[in-house]
Amino acid sequence: FHISTAEMGGTAGETGIILDGAYIAFPAQKPQVTGGVTMAPAKELAEAFGGTVRREGSVLAVEAAGVTVRLQPGSAQAEISDAAGSRTADMGAACYESGGAAYVPVRFLAQTLGCDVLWDSRFGAAVLLPERAADETQLEAYYAALYESDGYFTYGVAADDVLPLDGYGFYEVS
Repeated sequence: FHISTAEMGGTAGETGIILDGAYIAFPAQKPQVTGGVTMAPAKELAEAFGGTVRREGSVLAVEAAGVTVRLQPGSAQAEISDAAGSRTADMGAACYESGGAAYVPVRFLAQTLGCDVLWDSRFGAAVLLPERAADETQLEAYYAALYESDGYFTYGVAADDVLPLDGYGFYEVS
């Protein structure tokens, strides 16, 4: 038994983002891979985490799960404020605006909010696991339940260079 992209709420051929076993809906602007990094509209991504996005002048403030991330379009730096304090972090890619939406690096935002991020090559989607998995056994259980089959995915987003991890069908960026 294999579940299809459509059955999970996604659209075949489009880059998707899966959270809690279902695709996040992006009604207007869609996620895209830019320079090898999966980028997504900040508003829909934040809302999927129960958060909000607001403008503070030219800065975009994303709030979710007790964390505030301030982003400046055109910059790869972000200011993170949470229970541990405030700090600046490199997002690995600059956020940008396109078609009226502010795009953010999916892996950076999801990891900042406490998720593991994987790339599922079968679905062409970034998979966000809401709680960081302690080991591959937890990941295997998640995917066995989700797909009822062997899933193929990679740590990181849009990675080309991957290695098998412990024969589970899981792949890790080398």
